[in-house]
Amino acid sequence: MANVWDMNQSDYNKYLQNKKKWETGSGPDTAMASMENSALREKYGISGDNYSYNDLVRQQPYMPNQYTNAADKALAGLAGYTRYHDPYNTANLRRDIERFSYNPETDPNYQAYKDMYARQGQAAQGQTLSNLTALSGGRNNSWASAATAQVGQAYAQKTADMVPQLAQAAYNRLLQRYGIETQEANRTYSMWQDQYGRAKDMAGMYSSLSEREMLNRRQRAQDDASYRSADLQNDMTQFEYGLQKQYAPAERAYNLRRLEMATEKEKLMLEALPELIRQDVEMGLINLDNAIKPVK
Repeated sequence: MANVWDMNQSDYNKYLQNKKKWETGSGPDTAMASMENSALREKYGISGDNYSYNDLVRQQPYMPNQYTNAADKALAGLAGYTRYHDPYNTANLRRDIERFSYNPETDPNYQAYKDMYARQGQAAQGQTLSNLTALSGGRNNSWASAATAQVGQAYAQKTADMVPQLAQAAYNRLLQRYGIETQEANRTYSMWQDQYGRAKDMAGMYSSLSEREMLNRRQRAQDDASYRSADLQNDMTQFEYGLQKQYAPAERAYNLRRLEMATEKEKLMLEALPELIRQDVEMGLINLDNAIKPVK
């Protein structure tokens, strides 16, 4: 729920001035001050204000200010940042590179070459057998069988010869994938660092502003108290000066000497007087005879 401390500094100062006018003034100025404060409360969505001017002055240094909520939100946002997790799993890829081993039976490329050379080998064997048996009148012989087997072995060797190339290609693909995903992981981490850094800076800035505003309010409250004390002291000084002007020093001196020579009866009568009158007599502002005369 919003309160008067959510106002910006300019509006709050205006609100405080109006509160003082409303409590100490009268007439049109008081009504205008009340209307302006009602408008300020409506501006900030403040339902009501039960604080007096002195309450606001005393509590202001210790209450939330316009930066407090922003600081709380920023700090809460920081709590949402957990330890960074690599979405590309580059650590596992690096481990795969370090432990790389090639298994042709699990490589689709090897299987494709194997099937191709098997088909080509079968076709070549059939063609070789056909050609050699034709030379012997269509009869199969050991020489034709051996030649046909050699052709099959030659195509099988072609398949085996592809293994180193395919292994290197698989390793290169793994390196390429690792390079791409490492680059993306670094970019993602930089973005995360940037976002976290901005959030941390904002939280620090609002916290500093909130603390500074609180210190400023305390200083203003102390200054206000000092000014009020100085004003009171000045009023007392002026009052005493007025009394001194009103009562001549000689007359006061006479009254004080008269008080020193008072009889026991007069002292008892003096004690029976109202406190304010007794104080004036003791200060020499009223003659003892005049003060106790009505009591005789």
